[in-house]
Amino acid sequence: MAPLSQHARCHALCLCVLAWFPSEVTAAPWNSQNSAWNVNVEEKHEPWNYRGEWPGHTYFPSPDDWRELTIYQLITDRFADGDPRNNELLFGGYDVRDMTYRHGGDFVGLKNKLPYIKGLGIKGIWISPIFQNGFNFYHQYAQQDFTVLDQRLGTLEELRALVTEAHRLGIYVLVDVVMNHM
Repeated sequence: MAPLSQHARCHALCLCVLAWFPSEVTAAPWNSQNSAWNVNVEEKHEPWNYRGEWPGHTYFPSPDDWRELTIYQLITDRFADGDPRNNELLFGGYDVRDMTYRHGGDFVGLKNKLPYIKGLGIKGIWISPIFQNGFNFYHQYAQQDFTVLDQRLGTLEELRALVTEAHRLGIYVLVDVVMNHM
């Protein structure tokens, strides 16, 4: 049997990845069990109808020129632990003595540090991805579901409180979303 060409090997690899992909990535309809973390309000498993809502919220206007802003980028897990109760939720992997493990930073901790960030003259924060990750991916770049927040970072209510407080202080919030890291 002749060796496979580079094109054929690439095609075979892509098929293997696609065969694996659906089993590792999910999208969750809203239900009472995940309602504290689900950004989707659709109750049926119909991803094409998934949407979020924030009743009564007034959206913060974008700046005229983003290049004029000083933006502080951070890994949420490494910034500030405001609620130790969420450190071991779902997958575990919490240990502040090990730099490869999660350290417990969350939305509550970040919200509590916003006055410090404002004092630095920062006009925007760029936070690491917020969606559900696996066992010990403190950096949040191993997303498994773009509809459910990672429980170890906090609830949807806590994320909204963070955003509301940031906006009250005149700070923009950017959420890192990297689709090709799934």
